[in-house]
Amino acid sequence: MIRPWRRAVQWLGALLFFSLPFGRWQGESLLRLDVPGWTLYLPGRQLGVQEFYLVVPALLALIFLFLLVARFLGRVWCGWLCPQTWLNNLVEWLARGLKLRVDPWRIGGAWWRLALLHLIGLLFALWCGATLVWYFVPPELYWQRLLAGEPGPWAPGFTLALAALIYLDALFVRRLACREFCPYGRFQVILLGKNTLTLGLTADHAERCLDCRACVRACPMGIDIRRGYQVECINCGNCRDACRRVMAKAQPGRPALIAYRFG
Repeated sequence: MIRPWRRAVQWLGALLFFSLPFGRWQGESLLRLDVPGWTLYLPGRQLGVQEFYLVVPALLALIFLFLLVARFLGRVWCGWLCPQTWLNNLVEWLARGLKLRVDPWRIGGAWWRLALLHLIGLLFALWCGATLVWYFVPPELYWQRLLAGEPGPWAPGFTLALAALIYLDALFVRRLACREFCPYGRFQVILLGKNTLTLGLTADHAERCLDCRACVRACPMGIDIRRGYQVECINCGNCRDACRRVMAKAQPGRPALIAYRFG
């Protein structure tokens, strides 16, 4: 099954995101951009504004690596590493835990369950907003100023603005961000080639499909993977896992219908 591995990768990424602002190396932040002082803090290194030219080659190398990975591993970023996907998965997991109905475009159920989901989502968005600000202001200084009643105008303002954006994205926009607004999925089509990893119905075994639609119900994007490559697919592997569970009972010992393959 793919889902446990994908969840482990996403939770490790989330742990890294939320813990980095608290990390220290020789008394300084592991990663922080001090805007007033125009200083970038890295592990064991501080780059002043006159040294920012050193960051450009690193950024170009990261962009090149990102494109190279996309060229060969396809939508691995979308399904496994993208914060938007992780946020959507988290909200849907909470919604199902609250016994709400979940589909790619709507979450429904009792009003009090929905209200509780929105309350949790709002608190989580505030935490995320504060975490993003902590990449510019050390957390201890942030709370020290806030508790002293002297937070300054920009830190709490940015926290609330970022929290509002994350809340609206997580509870209202959700999968539409991937389907309609994100340019990466469209850009990925340009990089698609014979050596690119894709997810789809194996043509050699298509006739064995039971038309149970388990793959369709499991898809977070609401597409039918049996129709071939679609730009909305994020290669998360949910359809693969659903198909394998059905086929393991219906046709034990036979190859799976949906699989990752190159080309």
